[in-house]
Amino acid sequence: MNLRRISQCLFAAAALGCALPAFATGSGFYWGLMLGPSNNTASNQQAQVSGTPTNPPTTVLVKPKQQQFGSRIFLGYMPSVYGGMEFGMTYFSSVKYTPSGNTTLCGSSNATVRDVEFLAKAAYPFKQQLSQFGVFGKAGAAFAYQNNGGALSPTSSSTCGQETHLSKWAPAFSVGVNYDITQNWVTELAMHRVNVGGKLGSMTMYGLGISYHFVDQYCGQFLC
Repeated sequence: MNLRRISQCLFAAAALGCALPAFATGSGFYWGLMLGPSNNTASNQQAQVSGTPTNPPTTVLVKPKQQQFGSRIFLGYMPSVYGGMEFGMTYFSSVKYTPSGNTTLCGSSNATVRDVEFLAKAAYPFKQQLSQFGVFGKAGAAFAYQNNGGALSPTSSSTCGQETHLSKWAPAFSVGVNYDITQNWVTELAMHRVNVGGKLGSMTMYGLGISYHFVDQYCGQFLC
């Protein structure tokens, strides 16, 4: 499913590129937005079943939905066309845990991850006829915030568990290809992954992004 979507996005980007003049983007500041489908490697968990004081609650195995949606905003600086630094914020839609059958849980069984990232970026722009294309890689650390629904924290009483919150540092990286639409506007197709760890494993987004680079078309960065 994700591979088909990626190929469709790549075809669309290539078609757009053929219809526009080619430019090479220089060094400098940039900001952008990326959206796309995502998935996770979350594992099964035990969730608390709804109960009463005379019927102590039990737990049941719940399975995560692997498909999600992701969005990311980013701001970066490249002192050269070959690399730089990037700050980003990524939000993944909730991982929904569901029990089998008609079992009723005592509360929410969703888990949500969002993060703030600090990444180093390496880039390689192609030459000659492919000068508007390039490849890149990013790697660094993400400060991830995880929220777990109360049903995912079972108790020994009829009272449902409380929502839990967890903050931690996690490794993050991206790989992708970019196309310079103009000297200021760049589109990219990338895979972005955050290794959250624990029951949620890793969160991976396959996104199509657009970014604006603050360069002067004739004089380079900002002013002549």
